[in-house]
Amino acid sequence: MKNKIKKAEVISFDIFDTLLVRPYVKPIDLFLHMEKVFHKPLFQICRIEAEQVSRRKNPHLEDVTFDMIYDEIDDEFKDMKQKELDWEEMVLRANPEMKQVYDYARQQGKKIVIASDMYLPTDFIAKVLRKNGYEGWDKLYVSGDIGKTKCSGNLYAEIKKDLNVGPGQILHIGDNKKSDFAIPSKLGIKSIRYSTVFEQYKQSDKRYKEVARSSPLSLGLSIILGVMSYQWIFEKYAKVQGSENYWNDIGYKYAGPTCYAYTRFVENMVRNNQIDCLLFVARDGYLLQKIFNMFNPSISTRYVYAPRFLNHICRLDYVKRNTQQAQAIIDFYKTKSPVIEKMAQQIVNPHKFIQNNKELFYPLVTEQMQQYRNYLLQTIPQAQRYALVDTITGEFSSQKILQSALQKEILGIYWGICEEHNVNKYEHHSFVGV
Repeated sequence: MKNKIKKAEVISFDIFDTLLVRPYVKPIDLFLHMEKVFHKPLFQICRIEAEQVSRRKNPHLEDVTFDMIYDEIDDEFKDMKQKELDWEEMVLRANPEMKQVYDYARQQGKKIVIASDMYLPTDFIAKVLRKNGYEGWDKLYVSGDIGKTKCSGNLYAEIKKDLNVGPGQILHIGDNKKSDFAIPSKLGIKSIRYSTVFEQYKQSDKRYKEVARSSPLSLGLSIILGVMSYQWIFEKYAKVQGSENYWNDIGYKYAGPTCYAYTRFVENMVRNNQIDCLLFVARDGYLLQKIFNMFNPSISTRYVYAPRFLNHICRLDYVKRNTQQAQAIIDFYKTKSPVIEKMAQQIVNPHKFIQNNKELFYPLVTEQMQQYRNYLLQTIPQAQRYALVDTITGEFSSQKILQSALQKEILGIYWGICEEHNVNKYEHHSFVGV
């Protein structure tokens, strides 16, 4: 690109998917995103249909305007007009790769024009370009406002006429195979077909390519792939310190999206079940609470300790065939009771020892439970409805100990439920599995 820029007098840039990128695989996913955020069912379909109706009603025009599109949309979606502009401005970002190319053209003193087949208003696009660091162009051409498109070739004719240059003096750079490459090439304009960030990243990452190929494209997947593509190109050209870090990459590609998705699920469960306080169980809940609090600051949360061992010693709740669990309980209470310590020297079966000597254990168990209850009362606020958040559970030990200590039913929210083959069917009906 730099070599060809040196030889041209006028450099023409496409905008969308070239100078600016959105965090979506498909541009229309922006409408679906808005539909979900603003609770406007069918907005995406109606917004697309309104544009198609506007074009059918105006066959004499090469392109339609933003106002013309919203003139055709159902009344219930009229209020989305300004929201769409606000949303576009929020999500559009400078393409770091093309920003370097653009800056190079300016440094070379070239005349710069920006041309797009787009319905959005010229003044709006100009504002977004400047916001993202694109300054100093000579002319901005937007097809909706001037009524001429690159696809027809008439917009290129307009550029030649305005600048009084021949086609061989212009270099156009854009991503569309037809309007940015084939059409200008036919007109004698030098052109470079730019591979979009999404196309480049899909070729560079085998996992990414496989997901894009084999998975049904949902809004969530579109956003994840779009954001990851942008992060890839950003790190490649911005040279961010520490960006080439294996663990940072794992976090960005896998842990981040996964944990965020889980916390969104948790948020829905909280609201649907009218939960007053959310308890994130150590240690799996440590990172999850931080992520959850970032997006839900108004929901009360606490980080609490509820390890399996506490359930054993505070409730004598253990798997009778699990010798290690029973022995751990005995070893703990040996330090609390000289009698148990002495009797434990001749233990053959740890489970039978506990069951045959419950009168020795129960006072100590009650004391431990009270200590744990005191810890909870100092740590968490009083609430009508609690829920706990954990990742994977096999015995529901955290839920059991918290319910017993607080003497309340608690909604358990889990990443997954693993039923151990040697454990009886659980009677808990208050858990939710993802």
